[in-house]
Amino acid sequence: MPRGFETREAAIEAAKDHVRTQFARVGVDAADVEITVLQAGEAH
Repeated sequence: MPRGFETREAAIEAAKDHVRTQFARVGVDAADVEITVLQAGEAH
């Protein structure tokens, strides 16, 4: 289980929010950020 989160899903949602925040800091609108979560070993 990820540290500080009750579920994996909660950790992923927090990570997505963090990524959007970082893009916003450099001027990218959150609506323009597309996030895909892959399992370890998956290629995109």
